[in-house]
Amino acid sequence: MRKLVICVMTLLCTCGAAPSSPLGDLQFLIGTWRCSYASGSQHGVYTASYAPALNGSGLLQTDSWNGGGGDAAIYSYQAATRRVNVTVVEENGETTVFLGTPAGGRIAYRSVYPDSTAKETFERVTGSEYTLGFTQTQHGKTIASKDVCVRTPSR
Repeated sequence: MRKLVICVMTLLCTCGAAPSSPLGDLQFLIGTWRCSYASGSQHGVYTASYAPALNGSGLLQTDSWNGGGGDAAIYSYQAATRRVNVTVVEENGETTVFLGTPAGGRIAYRSVYPDSTAKETFERVTGSEYTLGFTQTQHGKTIASKDVCVRTPSR
């Protein structure tokens, strides 16, 4: 018994605590979500799926729109800057990179590539619902949208 206690204490002391990552807070996303999108008079529905990536240190999101189309995003956390990085690739090859500042169940993102005109806020409403608020200003015109996503029951 004493050897077991010493082994466990040695293991705890040598391993230390795992570094805290906001991506750990996003693990609730793993699975499939049904999302509604609204921007002015445009409305749509899409499916968002999340899976672990990068040996568990990242998160992969794939979106597929009803009627065709979609995109993919990879989420990572950079401890040195305390930022959540998201790279989104559209089907047509367009790529946008966002940096996010986490605060509780909310992450405020801003685009850094190809420009800094886009902002998005992720907010966890419950364990089975989240929202996205998006704005982008180009050529003096601001576009805003809101997405509401609800977990799809597993089969």
